Amino acid sequence: MLREFSGDKSTLGKPEQFFLQIIGVPRLTQRLQTMIFRAGFSDALNAVKPNLATLRDASKAMATSKRFVRLLEIVLAMGNYMNGGSNRGQAYGFKLDTLLKLQDTRAGDRKTTLLMYIVRHVDKTEPDVLKFREDLADVRNAARISLDSVAADLREIKKGLDQVDREVPLAPEDKPEDKFRTKMAAFLASAQKDFDGVHGSIDQVEKAFRDAAVLYGEDRSTSKPEEFFGTVTKFMAHFDAAEKAMRAQQQAVIDAMKGPAVGKGKGKMGMGMMMGGGGGSGGG
Repeated sequence: MLREFSGDKSTLGKPEQFFLQIIGVPRLTQRLQTMIFRAGFSDALNAVKPNLATLRDASKAMATSKRFVRLLEIVLAMGNYMNGGSNRGQAYGFKLDTLLKLQDTRAGDRKTTLLMYIVRHVDKTEPDVLKFREDLADVRNAARISLDSVAADLREIKKGLDQVDREVPLAPEDKPEDKFRTKMAAFLASAQKDFDGVHGSIDQVEKAFRDAAVLYGEDRSTSKPEEFFGTVTKFMAHFDAAEKAMRAQQQAVIDAMKGPAVGKGKGKMGMGMMMGGGGGSGGG
C-alpha cells in the first residue's frame, strides 16, 4: 500500500505521488472541510446581507407610510358605514388579513367589488393615497424572506467558523512548510469580524419587524415576516387589479361618450339620444 511505500517516488505515477504526499497531512479530512468552508464563506455571508436589509427596509416602510395608514382609515370608515346599526359598525380597527376580503364583497350588479369602490373613491378624493404602493416597494420582496431561514443560515456559518477555530490550534507550529495554521488563523480573524457585524444586525432587524407588526395589531411574539408582508403583498396585487378594472371602466365610459368613430354626425346624434333619454327618465 502507498502508506508503506519506501522506494523511489519518481517511479510512481502522478496520482500515486500526490496521494503519497497528502497521506502524511495530519487531520486531512477536517482540514479539507475547513478549506471548503473558507472558499464559500463570502458567498454564504453575502447571501444573508441583502435579505436582512430588505426585511429592515420593509419594516421601516410599514411603520412610516402615512399613505397606507390613511388608506386603512378609509377602509375602516367605509366598513363602519356599511355595518351601521350593527355591533360591527363601531369597529376601532381590523386585522390586516381583512383587506383580502374586500374583493369578495360585491355590489348589486355583481361586478363592482367593495375594493373597486374604495379605489374609485380614493382616486376621486385623495389620489395621492394611491401611491402607497410606492412607499411599500420593499414589502413585495420581504414577503419572500423567512427570518427563521436567515437565522438558520447564520447558524450554519457559525458552525463552520467554530470548526475552523477548533482546527487552527491543532495544526503544528514547528513545521514551516505547513501553512495551514498561519493562513487559517488569518482567515478566522477576518471572517469572525465580518460575521459578527452581520449577526449583530439580525436582532435589530427582528425588533424593527416586531415593532411594525404591533402597529398593525399583530401579535409581537407569533408574527412572521413572510406572513405579515405576504398579506400586504397580496392586498397590493388585489389593489392593482381593482385599479386596472376601474381604469378600464373609466375608459369605456369615455369611449361611449365619444360615440361611434365613423362620422361626426353620428357621434352627435348618439350624444343627443343619451341626453334625451336621461331627461325623459328624469321627468318620469
